[in-house]
Amino acid sequence: MPLRVLAGSVALVLAGALIACGDSGTPRTVAASDELTIYTALPEHGPQAPRARDVLDGERLALLLADGRAGAFAVTLRPVSDAAEPDPEEEREPDEPEKGWEPEAALAAAEAAVADPTTIAFIGDFDAGATALTLPVTNPHDLLQVSPATTYGGFTGDPGKAPGEPEKYQPSSRPTFGRIAVSDAVQARAMADVLAEEGCTRVAVLRAPNAFDDSLARLFAKAAGHRGMEVVVDEQVRDDDPDDHAALAEEVVEAGAGCATYVAGPADAPASVLGALHAADPTLSIVLPLGLADDGVARALGPAAAVTTVVGPPPPDPALRTAFERRFGREPGPWAAYGFDAMRRVLRAIEAAGGRGNDRRAVVEAYLALAPPPARLALWRPTADGLRLVRELTLA
Repeated sequence: MPLRVLAGSVALVLAGALIACGDSGTPRTVAASDELTIYTALPEHGPQAPRARDVLDGERLALLLADGRAGAFAVTLRPVSDAAEPDPEEEREPDEPEKGWEPEAALAAAEAAVADPTTIAFIGDFDAGATALTLPVTNPHDLLQVSPATTYGGFTGDPGKAPGEPEKYQPSSRPTFGRIAVSDAVQARAMADVLAEEGCTRVAVLRAPNAFDDSLARLFAKAAGHRGMEVVVDEQVRDDDPDDHAALAEEVVEAGAGCATYVAGPADAPASVLGALHAADPTLSIVLPLGLADDGVARALGPAAAVTTVVGPPPPDPALRTAFERRFGREPGPWAAYGFDAMRRVLRAIEAAGGRGNDRRAVVEAYLALAPPPARLALWRPTADGLRLVRELTLA
């Protein structure tokens, strides 16, 4: 559903939510019918849109293969966009990054989901910043929220969390959140392993200026230290000015770094930062996190691609690839597997809840009782055609 349609319907859905409330106004957790809705919030526009499309189609495929049912319940998927609607009248500068998710859209999506009396789960979001806004909305309503892509440990109390987390994101004190992608701590160790295997002893850690990237950067620095590497540069990249990137790259070279990482997202000028690093030292080895496992980023790297390794999602298995190609007429990107697994696990939880499959709390408990998703990652090489698989990783 386009965001403009969603925004216009929130008031109607809120009115319908009264059906699911008791006399005291306390939300009931039992859906209003045996026909259930799963909302999914992903960026329809912006730099993450191609990856989000693969996630959404993975979700659609999982529901299709389940014949639109989970146990005794019919299930409908309702996509909503948490991205800014592009203004056709607004001209964007050539170097200006596209707008991605926006707070108002993310909140509208979560509020519509909790208010709809048929909603049983919320699959989202793609960005940790969006999840930080939506999880406090869904959690008090006992609504299961499963993120296909968010890796931040603070949502679940894992390593990398800040004080007061995860309580501030799950204020009911009842856990309702699950992730499909590995946690930051797991990917930090995988990134450090890549550089250790290349014999790196001195590393530069560059990061975008937000708390989520800062957390992953700190976990990576710790993992690198455990593998005998010294962090010789630890800097935030606060500007998208290529001249500033060149100056920062010179600082990395002068510090004697033999390798580097840039913890950021597609909107954080990765091509400019990595291009500057490569120009300053063409032998510098670079490792990138899950957030930059993106075909568009890969195609923009130019010569820096030859020395760059991306720690990213696992490739879809052959059965998923075949079914995806048959249904959508194109090859699935690596993110499709995360969307497929998110939907499949939600459907399993509804089915496992049996006759209480329309009870939000029962579905949350059934989901949390499932075995954790396998910790799977892969190494990718950026090329002019996008990401090319190097090998899958076996993680403890």
